[in-house]
Amino acid sequence: MEEGALAVLQTYYDIEIQKLKDATITKPNITRLRKSLFWDTDIDAIDWEKKSKAVIERIFERGNITEKKVIIRFYGTPKVRSIISNPSTKAKFTRSHKP
Repeated sequence: MEEGALAVLQTYYDIEIQKLKDATITKPNITRLRKSLFWDTDIDAIDWEKKSKAVIERIFERGNITEKKVIIRFYGTPKVRSIISNPSTKAKFTRSHKP
């Protein structure tokens, strides 16, 4: 075997294991989200996939930078960007932040 071949194999194996772990994640790291953002619901009972639009809108309307990063990490930049760049969502953010 060539030098480093086992290290490369181990790296590929570690990547595959991480992909499997990531595929089974069903909710964001809720310890990093303030429960007060979800005052009207039980944060542990949220269906994060079905309610993704509402969650993303709420976090980007009322959340801090850490909470926004958690949501981006969970849903991915393309999905978050598509929701927050929607004209109706932009209008809602603009209305809620006018002085």
